[in-house]
Amino acid sequence: MKSLAPCEVQRAIRRAPAANGVWAVEVAAAGAYRIELRRWPKELDLPVNAAYTDPKPNRETAPGRAISAHEARLKIAGVDQRVPVAAADKGAVFNVRLPRGPAELQTWFYDKDGS
Repeated sequence: MKSLAPCEVQRAIRRAPAANGVWAVEVAAAGAYRIELRRWPKELDLPVNAAYTDPKPNRETAPGRAISAHEARLKIAGVDQRVPVAAADKGAVFNVRLPRGPAELQTWFYDKDGS
């Protein structure tokens, strides 16, 4: 399977398609974990729902479309949690207990209609 280059992934995030994927992860040790689901890199300091315009645009940089997330979901190692997303939230935080070993990680942002 072909993987996307980092710049292609960022372009997809900016377009905000209704898409999803699964990541294979290895939980190093059993225990309590804090997992934060963000749309934008932490360095941008933007809310999940915000649009983004690059301050130094070029032909490779498309503007980031705003979304209307009202809820976030995390599924990993038998854990399936949902948390609300407020307008100013920069990420959705999940506090989970995970067993050691391989797991599949999947995440979602849902709008107010559950889409």
